[in-house]
Amino acid sequence: MLMYTDGLLHRTGDPTDRAFARLHAAAAGVPRALRHDPGAVADHVLRAVLPDGADSAQSREDVVLLAARFE
Repeated sequence: MLMYTDGLLHRTGDPTDRAFARLHAAAAGVPRALRHDPGAVADHVLRAVLPDGADSAQSREDVVLLAARFE
C-alpha cells in the first residue's frame, strides 16, 4: 500500500493527471525483488517520480510517501 501527500504530485511540476500517471507507473514498475521491502519500494517510487530527489530546494512542497506491506 502506498500513501502520499499531494506535494509528491505537485513537486513533479506536471499537471496533476500526468503526475498521477507517473506515480502509478512508478508503483507498478517496482521490480519483483524489491516488493517485499516497503523502504525499497518507497525509494524506487521516489527516484522514478522525482529524479532530482525529494529534498530538492527548488520547491516548497512537502513530500510524504508511506509504503506498507501487509501479510
